[in-house]
Amino acid sequence: MGKTTCARILAKTINCTNITPELEACNECDSCRSFNDGSSFNIFELDAASNNSVDDMRQLIEQVQVPPQIG
Repeated sequence: MGKTTCARILAKTINCTNITPELEACNECDSCRSFNDGSSFNIFELDAASNNSVDDMRQLIEQVQVPPQIG
């Protein structure tokens, strides 16, 4: 279905600091480069099929309380 791919595109675009006129991520700003390198602290991807316990949700809630590093 492409749910994860769509979520990754949306996350990258939301964090992009230089959106193109076509409303796409620029792939040139620091946020896009860190996303492409897999080193972004603002985007956290998890597999919902294997991370669905109460402890996993508690950990996720703790992680989202930290403000973004860039953007």
